[in-house]
Amino acid sequence: MVEGARLESVFRGNSNVGSNPTLSAILFQSMDARPIIMTVIFQARPGKETELREALTEVLNPTRLEDGCLFYDLHVAADDPSKFLFHESWASNAHHEAHDRTPHIQRLRTRIKELSLPPIKAWWEKIA
Repeated sequence: MVEGARLESVFRGNSNVGSNPTLSAILFQSMDARPIIMTVIFQARPGKETELREALTEVLNPTRLEDGCLFYDLHVAADDPSKFLFHESWASNAHHEAHDRTPHIQRLRTRIKELSLPPIKAWWEKIA
């Protein structure tokens, strides 16, 4: 296992590290621990592209500050401004489940049916 000082220097340049109180604990976990990695694709309903983009963008900052959030990025399709993708990683399933219960995600969920077709979720395992 890599020593703490070395790990700290490796991650010092990551902007998400300084604001995330869980990261130091995560860095010292067993190397066998696997984070949760997932994607969620949203297809805006016709005429709702701007509203969906705004609603998705609103949850970025509070989510990135959540305990266990390793990264939480929002993308728009290069060829379709009505298609959005969250690419996210959590230290554990428990952290992701806690994220699902946060007020900002609950608010987003109340609007999703109005703004988007049903989201498509996928879970991933890192190969290399």
